[in-house]
Amino acid sequence: MKSAKAAIVLINALTFIFSGTTGFAQEQYQKALTALVDSIKTNNAAFPFEKLYVQTDRPQYTTNDTLWFKAYVLNALDLTATQKSGVLYVEVASDTDSVLKRMMLPMVKGLSWGNIALKDLAEGRYTLFAYTSWIRNFDERYIYRKDFEVTSQAANSWLVNAKTNTKSDKLSLDISFSNLSQQPVSFRKLAFTLQEAGGTVSKEQAETNEAGQVNLLFPQSQITQGKSLTLSVEDLRPGGDKRTLKIPLSVRSEDLDLQFMPEGGALIGGIRSKVGFKAIGEDGKGVEVFGTVYNSKNQEVARLRTSNRGMGAFSLLPQAGETYHAKVQFMGSTKVFNLPLLRGSGTGLSITNKANDSLEIVISATPDRKTRYFLIGQTNGVVYDAASIASTSARAKIYIDKSSFPTGVARFTLLDSLKNPLNERLTFINHSDNLIFHINQLNTIAQGGDSVLIQLKVTDKTGAPQIGSFSLAVTDDRLVDIDSMRMNNMISNLLLTSDLKGTVEDPGYYFLADDVEKRREDLDILLLTQGWSEFKANDVPGNQRSIKYPSEPEFAISGKVI
Repeated sequence: MKSAKAAIVLINALTFIFSGTTGFAQEQYQKALTALVDSIKTNNAAFPFEKLYVQTDRPQYTTNDTLWFKAYVLNALDLTATQKSGVLYVEVASDTDSVLKRMMLPMVKGLSWGNIALKDLAEGRYTLFAYTSWIRNFDERYIYRKDFEVTSQAANSWLVNAKTNTKSDKLSLDISFSNLSQQPVSFRKLAFTLQEAGGTVSKEQAETNEAGQVNLLFPQSQITQGKSLTLSVEDLRPGGDKRTLKIPLSVRSEDLDLQFMPEGGALIGGIRSKVGFKAIGEDGKGVEVFGTVYNSKNQEVARLRTSNRGMGAFSLLPQAGETYHAKVQFMGSTKVFNLPLLRGSGTGLSITNKANDSLEIVISATPDRKTRYFLIGQTNGVVYDAASIASTSARAKIYIDKSSFPTGVARFTLLDSLKNPLNERLTFINHSDNLIFHINQLNTIAQGGDSVLIQLKVTDKTGAPQIGSFSLAVTDDRLVDIDSMRMNNMISNLLLTSDLKGTVEDPGYYFLADDVEKRREDLDILLLTQGWSEFKANDVPGNQRSIKYPSEPEFAISGKVI
């Protein structure tokens, strides 16, 4: 990964100036802007936050396996090795949040590595956590977490594919079984136990068909939505090996939550706004929906449809005094949701991330809000663009060169003359400057067990060789299902998901999907929705942080001898 270039603060003197503004007033505003930027820089220099990524050798394990990992802890301001921390904490927690294993590891130049034996863990779902003491002072999204599964180990293991859906009052499971040679497990009598948080929901017995498939129906009324489910499978074949499998399940519910996130933070009467929305089921995952937005007179004003992972956006010009609601359809059902209430006055911040080299930024204001504003653009807490703007009209448009920013999430904040934040909008800058890995196999494998020689060359996008520390995991495709579109890799983690709250579904999609234009649009919708924020009082950039957990540059003990 290429490090971000040194921070350059651009103080832009823009042309949106009050006609009666004096040179002295302009100078005062420019001094205020410089002081604001300096306070952000000073705060970030005193309290630099860290980003952390852990590479594991695979996403699924068996009870006799060892989980191998390598951790990278970086200074978030420029994505170079941290100089703040020298001790890494790694934990394994159960699906009930009980910490089962905990390690303290030394770090050298931001790197650490180790392994965790899984032989004393039962089958089930677990979460790997990693953090430094210093990271705990910041938002919990900087604590690294990764879910993984542990299943039983057997020489004649089965491969299982399970799909769930709801049918009226029943939970339907379609399951297929095959051996490691991908031959179906046909005509096998099995016992199924559905468990929820350790308790038994229901038991069934069924026999697989010729294709190794079986369909099960469980009563939906006995299942608590949002809880994790596990299906235990026991082989009932006479004289068999008493094989038992545990399958984690993800259940889609017919219930739905639809959230609306107006661009910039709020709907303002008379100001056109792009409205992001996210439709999620009770399992927390996106749901496909489509529908229509109506005003209080039931007149159609907009239409909506999800674009990706339950997210989408539509344009709306709200009228003062009106209320709006959306009637949406999903999974054969229809439901009505109210849009957020309008504000009588305020400002709007809209950003169009064009395919060219510029960002189009539109600042809108109601007549009572024609005043001086400050616009701050940051990536990883570093200010790369700052402007003092005085709007004499209801709408001011400016353009910003994307080359001023490094690759990653750019956060733009609009503040009033007293430095109170008014609006915020996130967008993604992509210069396609990631490292390129060239891997060549140097020998032909004569028989199983022979060594494989590979040549690894790492360059930047211009072809220039790069020096770094790298890790490589080799897995058997028959035993490990790795979906690069769904996985959160180092690129998606450090450049995207670590800057967003909550879980991003299928983060690899935003960097790997073939349709470049669509994934760029979907990434913008992701930042409009999951990167949405509505400011509260005292949310002022540059405010002093409170430090509760000191940094640990090395292992140390302290105490008192008496």
